[in-house]
Amino acid sequence: MDGVVGRLVGFLLLLPLVGCVDERRVVFSLEWDLAGAERAAGDPALLIRTDLGYQVWLRRGFLASHALDLVECAGPLPPLARLAADAAALLAPAPAFAGHVLSLNPSTFRPAIVESLLATTPTTSARVLVAGRRYCDVNFLVARADADAGGLPDDLAMAGKSLYLEAMFAAPGAAPVPFTIATSVTAGRRFALRRRADGEARSVAFDSATGDAVVRVRRRMASLFDGVDFARQPRSEWPHRILANLVDDTVVVLETAETEPR
Repeated sequence: MDGVVGRLVGFLLLLPLVGCVDERRVVFSLEWDLAGAERAAGDPALLIRTDLGYQVWLRRGFLASHALDLVECAGPLPPLARLAADAAALLAPAPAFAGHVLSLNPSTFRPAIVESLLATTPTTSARVLVAGRRYCDVNFLVARADADAGGLPDDLAMAGKSLYLEAMFAAPGAAPVPFTIATSVTAGRRFALRRRADGEARSVAFDSATGDAVVRVRRRMASLFDGVDFARQPRSEWPHRILANLVDDTVVVLETAETEPR
């Protein structure tokens, strides 16, 4: 209990100094890696060939990226720096939304963003960080969109859904079969920050004291339907496999003034 009281006293003593705490900016960029997927000229639909031999034509799709935030590296900051950073985070305005825990992490990407799976440009959001913190990982969560989510389509009720797809699949030599997925299934993971997206990628840390940063979250489209046996698996299992593929094949790349250009 004494530790809690001491921490609160520390917050109060540092309140006049919070306005002096330096701030940095991080831009989250949600991107689709389309390598291996095909798009005909003038047609927004994507043709994806799966590992089980199916062809899938994705005609329309939306994903609710519910939360995205930086995770501090293990290891304590000096006491004064920790108190100042915690006080600033505590005072930072953050939106509240029903049914979910309110985060005091100033980097949190909120509210949820609903993205089109056929988007050709990244979806971005800028957040303010408190200088003096070191970040090593990123949490990424796909979950149901709330009514205040950004990017909600006008002609589709995405609130309460995490994924919506309109598509067709075809087994070799068979006629295409249309299908629709509308689900609230959740999927998420913690990712290490990397400098590069290729095989030579290595984990890095980002010190917010050094400046601004861009965090690129790249989801691979070509593997989205791998492992889904459309002709044999129950439809109720498809969303779990699809979202697991999306999360498992995500790569998070950090770019700062010191990193190499893409």
